[in-house]
Amino acid sequence: RAAHTALLGARRVLTWPGSMAAEDFPLFGDAGAEVHGQRGVPLVYWMLGVVGAEEWRRAATGGPGTQPLAPNHSPAFAPHIGSALRPAVAALAGAALDRFAAG
Repeated sequence: RAAHTALLGARRVLTWPGSMAAEDFPLFGDAGAEVHGQRGVPLVYWMLGVVGAEEWRRAATGGPGTQPLAPNHSPAFAPHIGSALRPAVAALAGAALDRFAAG
């Protein structure tokens, strides 16, 4: 978290409430210890905002004809590449560099 805050700014690093969100990595971390033979494997789950500012404002108004934002895995999912890709790559690279520096 400290590495991301230093890289992206505190305004862009938020705490995400617990949820039932899941992805396809049930055998990573301690859950897969019998498969990969290790316990204590670090695991992280990031929530990355990929909605453009205009799309977010439009969805937030909830006016007539407003459609809800499409979730991941929906055929209508349309991340705003222009505002999402650069910070996503920076976050991933920054986290890796921070972990490598820690040993």
